[in-house]
Amino acid sequence: MVNIGEMMNKAIMDGMLQAIIIFMPYIIPFLTTALVVWVIKKIIEKFTYDFSTISGDSRRIAREKARKMGNVVDMISSFKDITESIKK
Repeated sequence: MVNIGEMMNKAIMDGMLQAIIIFMPYIIPFLTTALVVWVIKKIIEKFTYDFSTISGDSRRIAREKARKMGNVVDMISSFKDITESIKK
């Protein structure tokens, strides 16, 4: 007896694999860029928090400054994307 559920599962998995193989070259650059920006944002937030606490700010103020610096990184990243799309 043929197991319909198993056949459907195998067909879906094979289709997903083919889709990944086809679209991977288009997805990888976006994921890499997003990962790099996220890592830079986290590093800047950590350094801002550490330097703020060393300079004598309270933890609450240091967290606010770190969050603001993270937002600046997001703003710079989106501004860069906008200017590159306008140039094309």
